[in-house]
Amino acid sequence: MPDPPSSSSSSSLGSDLESPRALSEQSESELHYLQNGNCKKILLSMALGQKDDKGKEIADWINDEQFPKGKKKQWSPPKGLLIGEIKRRMKLKGKPEKTNHQQKLETAIQWLKENPIEDHDDAVFLKKAVSELLDSFRMVDEVKSPQVLRDQWSGITPFLRLIHCFTDIDNIKEAFQSHFVVWTRPQQLDGRNNELTMQECPWMLASDKWNDPTFNLKSRFFADLHDDFGAEIDLSYNAVKQMGTLTADKAKQKFFKLKNDLIIVKTNWEISSNGDGSR
Repeated sequence: MPDPPSSSSSSSLGSDLESPRALSEQSESELHYLQNGNCKKILLSMALGQKDDKGKEIADWINDEQFPKGKKKQWSPPKGLLIGEIKRRMKLKGKPEKTNHQQKLETAIQWLKENPIEDHDDAVFLKKAVSELLDSFRMVDEVKSPQVLRDQWSGITPFLRLIHCFTDIDNIKEAFQSHFVVWTRPQQLDGRNNELTMQECPWMLASDKWNDPTFNLKSRFFADLHDDFGAEIDLSYNAVKQMGTLTADKAKQKFFKLKNDLIIVKTNWEISSNGDGSR
């Protein structure tokens, strides 16, 4: 009986098909996988019915959260491919390759689970290849997750924290107010790049304060406003640290988004017959 595939064999999901092991050393499943261009859908259709050492199904993509649902079309076997795998297994067992092409997807999956590939070398290869596939899914998530955290603000908490950076800290408040005042010549405009006369950047100051783990506060309580402000809101660093690091450019972008949204809300409020300046 041929030895199980080694960790350096061409059965690796990232392997090059042009340098495979000797054909006599490859299991039927590995050959089928390579001949189909290392297709993930082929691999998972063959793996249906296989279980790990703890008795857990290795290709239970319906219930196993390790399989990324958002990109299911890239790896989930369609019904036609599963029916083809049924015929292939029947052929390997020397049985007639007859199957019902009108059967439901769930029926095809159930048949493959109840009739797993039993050859030892096939089982060793399938377990190794599926494990490597799941590892590749995890690696992709680890690479992408920092970008998601950097870009994703959730709810009003990060915006309120940014507002308090401008209103509660005197030097930031002063720099913020001065930023919108028209500069004079020559003292300010001509000296804007002079370290002695240049104005401080409010966006840089605010972003540094927003990122400061020692800057912890709660919002004020306003009983007569909207229910969202009817209780204190935790605006501490711990409440926003999972939303990533705030840069000066992003602080400026978030402020003007907030300003534009407020103009729309105010306009709609006044159109609703609540009156100009109504609270």
